[in-house]
Amino acid sequence: MAELKAAGVPTSIFLAPVIPAVEESEALCILDAAAAAGADAAMVQPLRLSAGVREWLLPRLAARLPEAARVLARLYDRRENLLPDERQRLLAPILARRAGLGLDRPVAPLRERSEQLPLFTCGPRAPGPKPSDRTPT
Repeated sequence: MAELKAAGVPTSIFLAPVIPAVEESEALCILDAAAAAGADAAMVQPLRLSAGVREWLLPRLAARLPEAARVLARLYDRRENLLPDERQRLLAPILARRAGLGLDRPVAPLRERSEQLPLFTCGPRAPGPKPSDRTPT
């Protein structure tokens, strides 16, 4: 990341999924390392317990960290996402560290949006420039 930053490339990290009651110290360490390496911004996303994930994760977590599994089961209570108040409360230390490090800026787009070029040149074509319309690189 430091090499990219030194070369003038905008750098950011996406920290996900953050598992409440389990990964706070790791998330803080990752934010510190990203800031030290010159990151411009950091996005933070808590765990989403969608159908299938819940049934897979909670038993495995209970085997290693039973209290954390109980906390997650209570926090999510048959929902996929945390309630907004719970999300804010649980992520507060992480978001505060992110702000303190100056990583709470919006992530800037690398370039203006443009029409996406086709991935393949065979078969049905999506709308877009024809290969003959593009300038060779």
